[in-house]
Amino acid sequence: MVRCEDNRGKFGGSASYSSIFDQYYSRRDTLDLLGPVAGQTILDAGCGVGIYARDLSRAGASVTGIDLSEEALRSARALAPASVSFIGADLNESLEFLGYRSFDAILCSLVLHYIEDWSAVLNEFKKLLKPQGRIVVSVQHPFADYFDADSKDYYSKEIWYSGNLDRPFWRRSMEEILESLTSAGFAIDRVREPKPTCEWESSRRALPRLLAIRGRPANHG
Repeated sequence: MVRCEDNRGKFGGSASYSSIFDQYYSRRDTLDLLGPVAGQTILDAGCGVGIYARDLSRAGASVTGIDLSEEALRSARALAPASVSFIGADLNESLEFLGYRSFDAILCSLVLHYIEDWSAVLNEFKKLLKPQGRIVVSVQHPFADYFDADSKDYYSKEIWYSGNLDRPFWRRSMEEILESLTSAGFAIDRVREPKPTCEWESSRRALPRLLAIRGRPANHG
């Protein structure tokens, strides 16, 4: 197992935890779930500093990235090719301006755990997808979050400040995560619990740190 590289400067992040987590857990397995993207329209929802948008554009996709943070969007525009469209948007509000049934795939990586109620945003995602489209969502794994938060009740949805993050996110059970997607009309066809590819986790609990899920509209009509 190789030694992890701290990519804070390379990826524009402020903390080694988040940058290493993204590189050695999230990007590899999340992109694998998306599959081939050449010639497809992809929405990177909660695009942050544009790492995924850059990679997807390089793979031949037509990419739109949305994020609430103007600071993150400035970094994304500097990082990704000029062909990528970056737009300021709030996932808690209507996304109709992007065009319903416009996207072959939606990527939402390490974002949804900042939202208390997923029903509205997942319903918007379903409307944005073409009938044969797909969605890939990744979140911090609920089992690891349960231990790290020292929670007394795994089954309750709890607000939690994780590590050195400057904003809280909502810890919830695996059941609630999966049922949120199915209730919004997605049929789940892949679930992954990636293992790390470097020694960063060697001194930590042997717990899954990332949950990545792919779903497709259950009703193609």
